[in-house]
Amino acid sequence: MAPSGSIELLLVEDNPDDVELTLHTFEDFKFTNRIHVARDGAEALDFIFCRGRYASRNIEDRPGSSCWTSSCRRWTGSKSCAS
Repeated sequence: MAPSGSIELLLVEDNPDDVELTLHTFEDFKFTNRIHVARDGAEALDFIFCRGRYASRNIEDRPGSSCWTSSCRRWTGSKSCAS
């Protein structure tokens, strides 16, 4: 769970180089909120709904925001939002 007043972010990105660049940019701008990384839309949905390897996560600890790549494998952001 993020400290009081901060927002947890779910970053959904399948390209490891883009993940690294995004995390580096957040660091440069002193973004101190907790960031979770999902490698595709299916993993993001598992994270959000506490399924699979995230089954032990508390469903109440949902991220306050999410950032989806436009070309994620298996599920795109718009496809996942429709689920």
